[in-house]
Amino acid sequence: VVELSITTIWPDCPPAGDLADFSEAFDSQSADQLAAVLLSAAVEPVAADAVAESVPEAVRLFEIVDSAAFDAADLNQEFWIEGILAAGQPQLWGGPSKTLKTSLLVDQCLSLAAGVPFLGQFAVPEPKRVLLLSSESGGFTLQETARRICAAKGLNLAALGDHLQWGFRPPQLTDPNHLAELTEFIGRQKFDVFAIDPAYLSLAMDSAEAANQFAVGALLQRLTTLQAETGAVPVLAAHFRKFNAPGELPTLEHIAGAGFGQWARQWFLLNRQEPFNPDNPGFHKLLAAWGGSAGHCGGTAIHVTEGLREHGRYWDLQLQGLGQTFAEETDAKKVRRQEKKLAAERKLEEQRRQAVLTAMKSFPDGETKTKIRRDAKLNPDSFEPIWTMLQQAQEVCPVVLQKKTAGGKVREQEGWRLMLPEDRLKLAAGQIPAASVEGVNVASGVDAKASEEQ
Repeated sequence: VVELSITTIWPDCPPAGDLADFSEAFDSQSADQLAAVLLSAAVEPVAADAVAESVPEAVRLFEIVDSAAFDAADLNQEFWIEGILAAGQPQLWGGPSKTLKTSLLVDQCLSLAAGVPFLGQFAVPEPKRVLLLSSESGGFTLQETARRICAAKGLNLAALGDHLQWGFRPPQLTDPNHLAELTEFIGRQKFDVFAIDPAYLSLAMDSAEAANQFAVGALLQRLTTLQAETGAVPVLAAHFRKFNAPGELPTLEHIAGAGFGQWARQWFLLNRQEPFNPDNPGFHKLLAAWGGSAGHCGGTAIHVTEGLREHGRYWDLQLQGLGQTFAEETDAKKVRRQEKKLAAERKLEEQRRQAVLTAMKSFPDGETKTKIRRDAKLNPDSFEPIWTMLQQAQEVCPVVLQKKTAGGKVREQEGWRLMLPEDRLKLAAGQIPAASVEGVNVASGVDAKASEEQ
């Protein structure tokens, strides 16, 4: 390493002069002039420790640059999946059970390896080398899922070769040997992405440690170190807490365990749009939300039809905008609320009807509407619709009552009793059936009790 002062080759150098001033002073001859001067100039070697002292250790340690260098840097963000997976940033997948986390993660890995759109819509600019370590579903399920998704995408799984590789045991992030071997393998194979599904099987921690974001964060930082050494982006699939209401848009707060949300620089989260139906296990209505520190975010509804194993399984995936999904959901909720309201009204109506019929059974010979209403414990507004309904259904029959007054006189009064089969014939003939109330026979006008005594 040598150091050469510009005044050595240009004695007339103005204060604060530099090579730009030198070039201007010597015009087009500057290159030849500079070369000649350099050949004749006496230079002294500069000690290595002097160079080290000229650049503070903190600059190298913390990658410090000034504003000019920062502004000149080319820091454009590249996307490996347009709008979903930013290059160079750890990604976190999450969702409760029965949300097809593994299946859709397989879709992402296949799309990256083959350079085809993820979910059939989100472009992959160029293929990437991918390693998927999935240890929860089992080899058969993973193979069967991958084949179905490949068939839907028009891909040949075998043709992907070593561009997409599969592992079936979880790496232990607490094991230095596992980390060393994984780092060496990923570096040698030059993977761009490596995914671990599910994350909890790679974290040998008890429940107390798993709830400590510092403890979890220390292990996840090892994946960040692995990325720094190999350039491969880590993708983790994590579970949600047990309770997560269907129809709720998922967020990082739903992730079970601590530290994941702080570690991830981008995420892809799933939830069910409606509860899982065991009578129709081959159909899934899901909600997906994604985003990241690169400023990207979005969401969609994912409808997946897989068919039933006994009839042959396949993979049919359709996307629907969240606006339309939520509008349909709102309409469906309105319908359900209306149906619930009508059901409650029908139930209340039937309860009131039964109350009236029960009250009328206490008066087999008939009674006034007022007395029937009071015995049914209904107010006039609640009673009248029920009474009209009973009349229209011909469940009540009009009778002429004779009531004794306080002075002992008998006066006729309109009354009602439950309709009997023979009453229907009389009504058809235009007759009004008679009844006796309080011992008075309406038809004869004779006191029934007096007749029995005689």
